[in-house]
Amino acid sequence: MLASAVLIIEQAVNDAVTLDGVASGLAVPAEVPMGCREVLGESSVERTVKRLQHAGVAPISVVAPNELSDFVYGLSQKYRDVSFVPTPSWKTSSWKTTNDLWQRLTKSGEPILVIKSGAYVEFDVANLLQFHQARGEDTIRLHDSQGPLDL
Repeated sequence: MLASAVLIIEQAVNDAVTLDGVASGLAVPAEVPMGCREVLGESSVERTVKRLQHAGVAPISVVAPNELSDFVYGLSQKYRDVSFVPTPSWKTSSWKTTNDLWQRLTKSGEPILVIKSGAYVEFDVANLLQFHQARGEDTIRLHDSQGPLDL
């Protein structure tokens, strides 16, 4: 394995919409954050999981509120090495949960990709990990022409 990943799903301000039914064949609650909304057949969360796995990144820990347990469970049924790390609710910050998970994962010595869901961002995972290794930095934050990305 090249690295592991932590995918954080939080509800941003003004991010919720009411949906009925199922997105991407995965059960979703009534209010869904942007990263879980289906666009052209898949959510950006699902696209990110597929891209990471295609690059050999595993395991993928999805930090999300309990309200998304059915959605994340659906991901774990469709894709290998995906696990749910719940936070109590939308009103609870995921940062303590993520920090605890980070502390556990860093003991492996492998790189950890931390991605906050939202707008879908395509990136070359292998190239990113090579760049990270060449730089010798503990952490690297990705930017595009408009500023920092949630990656």
